[in-house]
Amino acid sequence: MDNKKYILSLIEENKIEEALNVLKLTIVGADELQIILTISSRYNRLQREKLLGILRFEDEMIARNQITSSLFSIVYGLEVSSNKSNPNIINTPTPREMEKNEDDSHLFNFLPPSKQKEEISTSRSDTNIRKGYEYYPEMIFVKGGSFTMGSNQQKEAQPVHKVTLSDFSLSKYPITVAQFAQFVQNTNYKTEAEQNTGSIILSINEWEYSNGVNWRCDVKGNIHQQTDYDHPVIHINWNDANAYCQWISKKTTKNYRLPTEAEWEFAARGGNQSQGFEYSGSNNLNEVAWYHENSGDIKIIGSYNYEEGYKNNCRTHAVGTKKGNELGLYDMSGNVLEWCKDFYSDYNNESKINPIIAPKGNYSRNSYCVVRGGDWHSHPLDCRSINRYCLMLWRCSFDIGFRIVQSLY
Repeated sequence: MDNKKYILSLIEENKIEEALNVLKLTIVGADELQIILTISSRYNRLQREKLLGILRFEDEMIARNQITSSLFSIVYGLEVSSNKSNPNIINTPTPREMEKNEDDSHLFNFLPPSKQKEEISTSRSDTNIRKGYEYYPEMIFVKGGSFTMGSNQQKEAQPVHKVTLSDFSLSKYPITVAQFAQFVQNTNYKTEAEQNTGSIILSINEWEYSNGVNWRCDVKGNIHQQTDYDHPVIHINWNDANAYCQWISKKTTKNYRLPTEAEWEFAARGGNQSQGFEYSGSNNLNEVAWYHENSGDIKIIGSYNYEEGYKNNCRTHAVGTKKGNELGLYDMSGNVLEWCKDFYSDYNNESKINPIIAPKGNYSRNSYCVVRGGDWHSHPLDCRSINRYCLMLWRCSFDIGFRIVQSLY
């Protein structure tokens, strides 16, 4: 690069603006990366942001995207991905709205100040934030209505009955590792897996409890790589999920909670826009879900078994990488099971309005709570929108996560 010495001399003379302007006009390569890292290490965050603004919006070369990814990785300790379909967008892990708190913001300060101050949208199609890295989860508005809940195809889902729901908003994706990390960093919260005996992991011998496993870990109990922080968080029990809801409610002064079982099923089936699909968004499970046949390194044919899943590296995947449903909600038929607010109870045939089965007073750690959806090792029959299950609320596992609701009534 002919301009290398000139740019370096500008940097040494503290002429950061001139150096950035010259860099803006150059072709990106290894020498430019050295310059970028020099600028990044010598100058403060505001000056780095000017550089990132140039790289993010003004050159469509894939090489420049790769350099930017390297910069984020080295300077901030996070990986990013390029958006080849739109060269003006690089999906960066950026907060939507955050307090000016150096302790919990330094890993997420990627947007210009004007972007940081934007109000949280209930539905946003023009996001340039990498899926799963929003400081607060992106919410999808769900218009209330009536539907027939349950199904004769599963014993636990009988009898079918009419349910009427008010409006609510549901998080577009399951809560991710990155989003849960923000909660932990902000509060120093310790999950019950960290306080007690760890969590269930996938092993060659089906599954087992493993000490030291917590929300930072993958399905086999290994610490997540930062490139996987857009996966749904797992090893979370019902109490941990509720603690996250309480934190984000306090942070935003809005009412967030786990979805009721009725809200979850209504949304999974497409709400008032439902087309009657078997799974959430399609009759073809491969289109909308990560499950036992497609979640590993190669496609599995036939029934799932743990040894085969272990050897095939079956696992969770980044949220939003499969097709969404009629409402624009993702991963409701696969990737992870999801905690609901309700304690488990048999259905009856009475019509209901905004139903919830909640404990009165104290409750036991052995109480059963509802989980819905499918997960990365589920059989297709277990991924249907009508299926319901229950687990003891203390259970932490390699296949359970959650998403959140904002109450609008």
